Amino acid sequence: MKANEFVKKFGWEEAKEIIGGFPEKFKFKPLGSVCWDNNTYKYSDRFKPRSSLVNMADLKRLVESWELVSEFDDIEQARSWIPDMDDEMPYQVRGSDKRFFKGQLIEAIADVESCQ
Repeated sequence: MKANEFVKKFGWEEAKEIIGGFPEKFKFKPLGSVCWDNNTYKYSDRFKPRSSLVNMADLKRLVESWELVSEFDDIEQARSWIPDMDDEMPYQVRGSDKRFFKGQLIEAIADVESCQ
C-alpha cells in the first residue's frame, strides 16, 4: 500500500502513531528498507511484498509534510505564503522553531493534498 493511500484510509493520527512507535532495533537500518504491515501490526525489514505493507520512509515524509502544513491554520494559509517567499531564504511560522524553505513548503502541500 502506498503511504498516501494508508493516510487516506487510516488518517494522520494513525500515521503519526506508527512513525512515533518505530522500534529501537530498526534505528540503524535505512528507513526505506523497513515497512509497517497493516495486517499484522508489526514493523519489519524482511517482509515479502504485499499490499498491506507501507514503506516507513514514505510514511515519515508524509507525516513531516503534514506537520509543516499544520504549522499554518490550514492548507490555504500555507499556500498563501508561497508567492511572497524567496527561494533561498529559510522561513518559520510565528510561534514555531521549525525552519523551512519555499521548496519544502511546496512539496509538503503537494504531499498533504495527495492524501485528501
